[in-house]
Amino acid sequence: MENRVAVIYGGMGTESEISALSAKFVLSEIDRELFSPLPVFIAKNGLWFIKAPDEKTEGLACYPARTKCGCGLMTAEGFIPLFAAFPVLHGDFGEDGIIQGALTCAGIPFVGCKTCSGALSADKALTKQIAEAASVPTAPWVLGNEEPTDGYIEKIKLKAELAFGYPMFIKPSVGGSSIGISRIERSEDFSEAYLKAAKYGNRVIAEEAISVRLELECAVLIDGKQIFTKIGAVSTGGGFYDFDKKYFGGASATPFAPITQGVYSAVTSYAESLCSCLDIKQLSRIDFFLTDDGGIVFNEINTMPGFTAASLYPRLIERCGIAPRELITRLIKGASL
Repeated sequence: MENRVAVIYGGMGTESEISALSAKFVLSEIDRELFSPLPVFIAKNGLWFIKAPDEKTEGLACYPARTKCGCGLMTAEGFIPLFAAFPVLHGDFGEDGIIQGALTCAGIPFVGCKTCSGALSADKALTKQIAEAASVPTAPWVLGNEEPTDGYIEKIKLKAELAFGYPMFIKPSVGGSSIGISRIERSEDFSEAYLKAAKYGNRVIAEEAISVRLELECAVLIDGKQIFTKIGAVSTGGGFYDFDKKYFGGASATPFAPITQGVYSAVTSYAESLCSCLDIKQLSRIDFFLTDDGGIVFNEINTMPGFTAASLYPRLIERCGIAPRELITRLIKGASL
């Protein structure tokens, strides 16, 4: 049977455009002697189409299905069996277990984390609780998880001010690419920042703005019994690593981190511990802060990190001696339900 692989991109979430960039890179690097790629686009309204990222037409409508003929995609033109799916989807409705659940129901093996691991890893509050239980340091934080009325926002503000004070970050508990995040310096800005984050769900985190020397990104590849890790560094040029700096300049990410062996060992140990606790499969990028006083603080987990030519994850794994084409091959061959 032809090893047809659905490279799924887009999605209903806030990072659909970034997902398209990742899909272009995967489609350009996939080994076509081993696999037959099939680009599958999920539109903002949740409908699925077979179409390339640059294709202007709507494409052929499809949906994942389990049939007597096997597992794959059903279309008006017939059934397309799949060897595997590579959901190159980021953030909400992408790496948070929702698509993974749909693929599991359809019986389609897929790359990356499974439903429960994805859901836990995508929620910053849950990952912080798991990190703390695993003795991985986190910044002081409080969680708001109710309807953002004026009275409730004031309650969370007072709780955060008592716990750590200003400056602080206000962020959605679920989501990525720094969307919905604000750094605030004074009490008067709390409500506006909270409401900005609450646009992406009622679960909102207020977190102490610790003094950071470097942002460290640890790439993890779990390939069978082998675990590969490399650490890169992000320089933001001042301020926090927001959406514009990540994707439109103003920051630099390098696959070389100017850190001591002790810091390197501690970060990789923390990353591997989190992967074990969360049952993370195949790949992840786990982000930490190196503080001004030399401490290490866990930030967040991405179970489907950016996958473009400029993205730190594939560049870091390449430093392990695994080029992007080989990386993609390993991931697809390791796809499972």
